Amino acid sequence: MMRAQLNRRQTIQQGAAASIAVTTLSTSLATPSLASSDINRYNPFQKVGTVYKSIRPDLFDLVRTRKLVNRLWTAFQETKNYDYGNWALLYWYNYWRLAPLGKPRIRTARIGIKMAQELIAIYPKRPFTYFWKASFYGMETISIGVLEAAQSLPKLKTIFEAIIRRSPDLYYGNAYIGLAKLYYKAPTFPVSIGDPRKARLYLEKARQYQEKRFALWYLFAAENEIILGNTESGFALLDRMNSEIRPPDIASKIILETSLHDAKAMRQAVIDGQYNKYSWDPMLTPLKI
Repeated sequence: MMRAQLNRRQTIQQGAAASIAVTTLSTSLATPSLASSDINRYNPFQKVGTVYKSIRPDLFDLVRTRKLVNRLWTAFQETKNYDYGNWALLYWYNYWRLAPLGKPRIRTARIGIKMAQELIAIYPKRPFTYFWKASFYGMETISIGVLEAAQSLPKLKTIFEAIIRRSPDLYYGNAYIGLAKLYYKAPTFPVSIGDPRKARLYLEKARQYQEKRFALWYLFAAENEIILGNTESGFALLDRMNSEIRPPDIASKIILETSLHDAKAMRQAVIDGQYNKYSWDPMLTPLKI
């Protein structure tokens, strides 16, 4: 009886958390005036320094991260300052990682797509905005399931390819690894566009931008090697992640923290025989860091 009540209480708490995840951003939360706000200290592209320790609690907590994104998005809407909108989208990725799995994750990704579209409407020449649109489409795909969302993958491929043509080095060349993940996760022809060997080519193109700087390259390259049957090579890449990377900014520090968590989960899933490229993804593991 007591255990049943406890489980019911946990379910209610999870449901409350989910309700936060699926609501659209608004000014319903108290937002300090921009004149008195220290909002600029949340610039994710500054050096890590001492500021990271002070802002970190706002980056990995469901409620606090939503409040932070709300502040940044409100600042963007009030000032039309591109940076605030861009920062909000970056931290919305953190929020997506924290949101409960299933429908809350899907709706959180879709909010990210809408935010990116709003930023594109004002800044149509900024390639970063298209990167976020593609990224949140990718997060939506992972949340729904690669097989279930296979019909949307060619559209996602087109967006990443356009970013590469225009700005291949954007955000540490992340469009390359986004395209690589698309190729190694998708079903192969004739069902879809999957091709792990082509994924390896795009990961190699990203190496010059990400190696020793950005952890997703190690995580994605490791997963691709595991899919290709090279488990030991994949694990070696995961081992290199922590020893080699020196994050140049807060954004890459965040990715290092989440990727170390994901690397541990992926290694264990492979060892336990639970890994399946269609049904399992490191980014869907509950984020506890």
